[in-house]
Amino acid sequence: MTESRTYKQQENSLKNYLSKTFSTVAIGVAISAVLAFVASKIVPVILMRSPGLYLGLSIISIVGELGIAIYFSTNLMKMSRQTAWTCYIVYSVITGLSFATIIMSYTNATVTLAFVSTAIMFACMSFIGHTSNIDYTKIYSLFVPAIIAGLIITLLNSLLIHSPMVDMMIVYIGLVLFLVITAADVQRLKQFYYASQTDDEIAEKLMILAAFQLYLDFVNLFIKILQIFGRRKRD
Repeated sequence: MTESRTYKQQENSLKNYLSKTFSTVAIGVAISAVLAFVASKIVPVILMRSPGLYLGLSIISIVGELGIAIYFSTNLMKMSRQTAWTCYIVYSVITGLSFATIIMSYTNATVTLAFVSTAIMFACMSFIGHTSNIDYTKIYSLFVPAIIAGLIITLLNSLLIHSPMVDMMIVYIGLVLFLVITAADVQRLKQFYYASQTDDEIAEKLMILAAFQLYLDFVNLFIKILQIFGRRKRD
């Protein structure tokens, strides 16, 4: 009876941990979405009045995203949970602002459809990662080389080959890759939970890290799906 109660308590604790993580992902996505929409109305004005300012802000955004991601990933255990939250929120803000230029290139209907499709795919892969007996984390070490290879092929194609077919092939492969990464990150989230139950602060910081990784998965899925749906305004 006691063992059964303990097991149920642990299951409920895990559910709460998962719920808090995905709520954190939702907060980050919502911040980015709202700011992207607002910024998409302001960016054309900045471009028209001060192209130099826009270029400067774009460079700051790119450097800021990269800097926060590196700092957050390499210093997580040293920082306080408040700093970890700040890094996550600030990254979501910068990403939302930088997305304004991207969504300006597409119709509102395309952006909305891509966002809804991303949410559905993300939810499905999260469920698969949570319930599947397949350990997707075992192939996690292959993901980074695959992403790097995709970036190299994309660069070569844009500079030398100029093939729309290659571009689309890379997009579809990237979509599949990030779907699998999403499932793997959900499984890593469960590993974080079981590995940090003796320290509440570490548990929360690992939760924020997992939410950050899943947020990035969502963003990358959205970009890939947007490229696939991709009916640009000028077409």
